[in-house]
Amino acid sequence: MKDGVHTPALAAKAIRAARANGHLVFLSTGRGMAELQGELMDIGFDGAVSNGGAFASIGDEIVSGSLLTADEVARLREYFSTRGIHGYFQSYDQVFASPGLPELFAERFGAYGLPAKVFHSEDDFDPAQMAKVVFVTDDVAAAETTLAELGEDFAVVGGTIPLAFAASGEVAPPRRAQGRGDRGDPRAARHRPG
Repeated sequence: MKDGVHTPALAAKAIRAARANGHLVFLSTGRGMAELQGELMDIGFDGAVSNGGAFASIGDEIVSGSLLTADEVARLREYFSTRGIHGYFQSYDQVFASPGLPELFAERFGAYGLPAKVFHSEDDFDPAQMAKVVFVTDDVAAAETTLAELGEDFAVVGGTIPLAFAASGEVAPPRRAQGRGDRGDPRAARHRPG
């Protein structure tokens, strides 16, 4: 995606041509399916590796997944809450924000002319379906400490949202490097999106 919003017309044309010639084309992204809409998805793909490698799908069927445990989710929620660091959890097809984050995203992304993220209701939050948490902060030292402390028990990567915040990162289940869904989880593979 060009500028995080628009897909270049030549890229869309190339993808459609490849599919018309019988090639399978898969999308690979750190974003969850809830964040992939509009012109990008209108291009058409045969599947995706999404959520930074947490899920692999063919068509609408998830064939591989890597999820946080409910205990890991509780630990991460407590960790970020007690430190005043905003974050949002991603499932395959939903995104859940910490209190106040939707308004902060609308303000910050709006300043760059980007659409705000759409978050789902906390009523729909199921800790057993979470793949990762993305955190954002204006405190660079807090982000560095977070990455160091959580890196002992989780797969972590910094700097995933370079726009609108001074520092950011992602925390995923242990044993999953960014972009590699190598911890198959039958809870995820059974999930069939809408």
